[in-house]
Amino acid sequence: MKASDINSEYINHFNKIKLLNHIAESIAYFGVEQGFEKLMDNMDMTCGGIPEGDYCQVIDLSAQEVFLSLYTNIAEYRFAYAVTNVLKMNEKFIIPVKDFLRRTGIELNVGEIPSLQEAYKVLYSIILDDLPSENSKEIISENQKEILWKGTNKRHEDAWSKAGGKIENYLELLKDFADGLFSRSKIQLNIENDQTFILHFIN
Repeated sequence: MKASDINSEYINHFNKIKLLNHIAESIAYFGVEQGFEKLMDNMDMTCGGIPEGDYCQVIDLSAQEVFLSLYTNIAEYRFAYAVTNVLKMNEKFIIPVKDFLRRTGIELNVGEIPSLQEAYKVLYSIILDDLPSENSKEIISENQKEILWKGTNKRHEDAWSKAGGKIENYLELLKDFADGLFSRSKIQLNIENDQTFILHFIN
């Protein structure tokens, strides 16, 4: 298989993995700066790592879904591990972590988004969730005022449970990231603890 033959959805998913891994490493480095000197090393040893390089250098083209699934789970675990261990140091560190997630969303500079349907597509083109072959989102209702759906992907819960953390922290930080992502639009993401998501316009 040539690089030009690779499904673009696979490459986009790999970019999501790299983004979440970058976020995890930034949070872990914050922990190092605050005195947990071995946090980065512990994260690597406990969770595994994501190899650096372009798609074709990192992903075995004869087993792309296998490798994407592996690195998805690793990235999810690294994020959960970094956040959980930083919060174990001091629960008040949730404030700079939340701010970092929001700033990361802003810095992606997606611009103004005119519709909820487009915002939904943008959100899931950036955040790490389903593999390209999966669809764990159940749309409950959709109109011009709001989109409401349920997330049934257990990968997030598994990662946070494995890290000894709380899935509620993941959902809270996802909302902060979305706040930054949609900062130029009159659109907001609300999330319930049962993983019910509501995308709606704000005044």
